Amino acid sequence: NQVFDMDTAPVSTQGRTMLPIRYITEALAASLAWDDATQKVTIVKGDKTIELTIGSEEAYVDGEKVLLDVPAMNIEGRTMVPLRFVSESMDATVEWDGESQVVFIFY
Repeated sequence: NQVFDMDTAPVSTQGRTMLPIRYITEALAASLAWDDATQKVTIVKGDKTIELTIGSEEAYVDGEKVLLDVPAMNIEGRTMVPLRFVSESMDATVEWDGESQVVFIFY
């Protein structure tokens, strides 16, 4: 089990939990690349690749377009992404404990 002491709080947007991408990729042991010119983040783990662009509701998982409820966004210099989408796209399971307000990611 890993517990992260985050210096940036999660954000809830339209019922989606947004987290800084760095925390998700570290938890899933995935690599992360940022293209400043296109505002695109690329996450790779094994044979899985996810591409998200700031402000776009279109993401790509292994080259196939997927529509997002909430796009990746930049908040105070941090790239925030939908936790469940990224985690589940990397074949992880996400569970929410509403009572303790904790998100669990199993992979």
